[in-house]
Amino acid sequence: MRTGLFLLFLLGVASSIGSLIPQGEAGTLYKDHYGELMGSFILLLSLNKLFSCWWFIALGIIFATSLLFCSFKRIKTVNSVRGIGSVLLHFSMVVILAGSLVSGLISNSEYIELGTGEAINLATKGFPEYTLNVKDFKIEYYDTFEPKQYISTLSLSGKESEVNSDISVNHPLRAAGFTIYQNSYG
Repeated sequence: MRTGLFLLFLLGVASSIGSLIPQGEAGTLYKDHYGELMGSFILLLSLNKLFSCWWFIALGIIFATSLLFCSFKRIKTVNSVRGIGSVLLHFSMVVILAGSLVSGLISNSEYIELGTGEAINLATKGFPEYTLNVKDFKIEYYDTFEPKQYISTLSLSGKESEVNSDISVNHPLRAAGFTIYQNSYG
């Protein structure tokens, strides 16, 4: 149990660092922003792509293995509903970690900025041959004139299909194997 808690602590610390350091930027950004020494350290430890670097994945796999061993050990001594709940909790954490690993290994993600009337061929970003077009953009406001929602009208067109849809923050377009999010505007 101590090993599992220690590994969970290490994963938490590493994840916190990964949430503080911008991910996936050019190496020069880290050296310019954090200084030559710290920028080189960030790049050396792959803190610029933390969630996909080998040591972070290995740490997660070791933690999942520890959880499995702990769960199998607990199954032998389960004699109450509370014990069953504990084993299910451990197994569910393993399922979440496995899902994160599979998703991280097979998914493809790209940040793209487009303005109203602009389009991009997604094949240039390593995706299937589809064109993404921003047809319209609008902002809804509260009565206090604070932004309430950002809404983009998109067209996703391929060889055989075209999907037109409005997307907003937390309401992505899901079509043709894509999930397209409204991230920001400007």
